[in-house]
Amino acid sequence: MRKHTSLIIVLIILSFLLPTSCSGTNITETVTQTQTVTLPPVTETVTTQPSITETTFPPITFTGSKVDKETLPFIVTTNEWIIDWSYVPDAKYSFYADFRFFVYPRGETESFVESLIFPSSYIGTTYSCAGAGEYHLDVTAIRVKSWRITIRPS
Repeated sequence: MRKHTSLIIVLIILSFLLPTSCSGTNITETVTQTQTVTLPPVTETVTTQPSITETTFPPITFTGSKVDKETLPFIVTTNEWIIDWSYVPDAKYSFYADFRFFVYPRGETESFVESLIFPSSYIGTTYSCAGAGEYHLDVTAIRVKSWRITIRPS
């Protein structure tokens, strides 16, 4: 009996230590089903931006007096355009007048494409190569009686 008990204990220990014929083998069963589904035709609406063309656009003029102003957006359709600007300083403080503007792409308030800061005269022209697109102006006018900015094709 002792011999059989020892043999049974050894067999039990070996059964835990030695792999069986199935252990370590991965059995994978792949089931593939095919189902045919009929879908309705897809309708897609594509909104495109106008292409950059070298056409003209009517001059766009903004005016103001004594206040800072952010203009409504305007559309430029040429790659190159001109900004004509002028201002009349307040007579009492003409030496201290501060007129400046920044041109931003529509919706932008940090990265400007054109600007005028501390002009040396009361009238001038700025040339832009910013391209076609939608823009707006942010104008600062301190101690300025009136100002005028016109955007036109070059």
